[in-house]
Amino acid sequence: MTVTVNAVTIANLADEMEPCLEEISLEKRDEVAGHCQAKRKWFEEANNKYGVCAFVAYLDGRPAGLVEFLPVNAVPYPEERPKDTVFILCSYVRADSQKKGVGKTLFQHLIRFLKTTPLSYLEGRKAVAIEVYVPEVDSSWPPNIRFPTGSKEFYEKLGFRLKRQLSRQKGHLYRLEF
Repeated sequence: MTVTVNAVTIANLADEMEPCLEEISLEKRDEVAGHCQAKRKWFEEANNKYGVCAFVAYLDGRPAGLVEFLPVNAVPYPEERPKDTVFILCSYVRADSQKKGVGKTLFQHLIRFLKTTPLSYLEGRKAVAIEVYVPEVDSSWPPNIRFPTGSKEFYEKLGFRLKRQLSRQKGHLYRLEF
């Protein structure tokens, strides 16, 4: 099995959205089409403003996972905004591609990119950290509901450390410093 990672552009945006759509029934596809158009608009705006803000992972050539990120000052944030930090909005690996190195390869690529690439939205500096919100899983949620950032165990394996428990948001803020 081969995992490759590419920056998301308008040309491959459909590949980035495909893993998210894996569990949607054919009957609901029309309903989701409107959301896809809204995401395309959001992505175009974010990409024009920030440059690379998402990566898609392919497992043997098939879209298998994604990670979306923005500078921390572009997202709602529970406290003073840390400087030169990127915030993960969404991270997802399709069910049939989990436990095959897709998520790990995707994040290794993201980390390497952020450590080595001067970013215009950081005034030409490289990012110094990544943060992500991971909610507490509520056992009352239906089994098909999953928050789009992954589990705290996944981030801990990658070296992220708990920055703060968020009682009001019922979750955890994790941080990985470079």
